[in-house]
Amino acid sequence: MARMIDGKLHDIWSVDDVQAKAEEMGVNITLVQCVSVLENAARRHDATVGINWDVIGFWIGEVATNAVTSTKGSCCGHAYKLEDGSMTENTYLEGRYVCKFCDSHEVGYNQGVNDAYCTTCGEWQNEQK
Repeated sequence: MARMIDGKLHDIWSVDDVQAKAEEMGVNITLVQCVSVLENAARRHDATVGINWDVIGFWIGEVATNAVTSTKGSCCGHAYKLEDGSMTENTYLEGRYVCKFCDSHEVGYNQGVNDAYCTTCGEWQNEQK
């Protein structure tokens, strides 16, 4: 929904919008996934198109597909636990990961090694043991 705030037009999308679109598409997504949809749409949309229902629908599909593949495992076997207990392969959710071993929120993704590290227990999240 667009609103005028201090003489500027703001296009505001909410988690409720994402959930409504997901229901329309027949897709079940979590609250964390809804936030991921909004973050991806904000960061990665085409400025000539903007953010619209098609863009929201695209990111719902991407996030939902990521969730499905992560529960089955990926070619690399990398999946990360989220606050709601679901798993994801999405590496754009910094601050929302939870340690698989101790449930700490002190987990950060390291692009250099393509893995996430828990500073609480010292475990890499996808290290093969």
